[in-house]
Amino acid sequence: MIRTVLAILIIPFALSFLFHGLGVFLKIILNPAPILPFLFGGGVYGLIWLFILRRRKRGMWDTFEHELTHVIFCILCLKKVHSFMAGSKADQSGRLGVVYHEQASGLRGTLITLSPYFFPTYTAFLLLIRLFVADSALGVFDLFVGVTFIYHLISNWQEFGFHQSDITSQTKFFSVVFIILANLIIIPAVLLIVHGEAGSLLSYLGGGFLGPVGLFFSL
Repeated sequence: MIRTVLAILIIPFALSFLFHGLGVFLKIILNPAPILPFLFGGGVYGLIWLFILRRRKRGMWDTFEHELTHVIFCILCLKKVHSFMAGSKADQSGRLGVVYHEQASGLRGTLITLSPYFFPTYTAFLLLIRLFVADSALGVFDLFVGVTFIYHLISNWQEFGFHQSDITSQTKFFSVVFIILANLIIIPAVLLIVHGEAGSLLSYLGGGFLGPVGLFFSL
C-alpha cells in the first residue's frame, strides 16, 4: 500500500521531467551538430543489433553490466558487497549472475535493486573518461559513448519484465513508475552532457524536481 501511494506521488515528477526532457530534445533538434557523432555511433550499433545481435542469447557482458550496476549502487548507498558473480552460463539456481550485499531498505534498497534498469554503467565510465579527452578527439570518442548508450537502452528493454525478481520485489506498479522517472532523468542528462551543455544539467534537474512543487504552492 505504501509503495502504491509513493508511486502515485512520483507520477507528477515523472510528468515534469517528461516536459523538461522534451525541451532538451527540442534544443538538440535545433542544433544537432555537437551530438552527431554520438547519434552515428548509437545508430550503427542499433542497426548491428537489429540485423545480427538480436538473434543471439544474452551474453556475459550483458550480465556483467547488470550485476556491476547493483554493485556500484551498493557502494554509493554505503552498503557492503559480500559477493559478485556474472557469467554466460547459469548456476545451479538458474541465475546468470547475482550480487549478495548488506541488507538495504527504503530509498537505498530501491536504488540498489532497480539501478540496472535506468543507469547506463558503461556509458557512465566513458563520460568520466570524456572529462580528460581533448576537444579535438571528442568526435571520435563520442562514437563509442553513443554505442554504449544505445547498448544500454536495448539491454534495458530486453531485461525489463515482471518475471524479474528485481521488479517484483519492489512491487510492479512502483517499479514501473520509478524506472520511468529515473530514465526521464538520466537520458536527457546524458544527451545534455554529450551535446556540450553540462552547465544546463542543474537547471534541467531543478526544473524537473521543482515543477510539481511550484504547481502545488500555486494552487
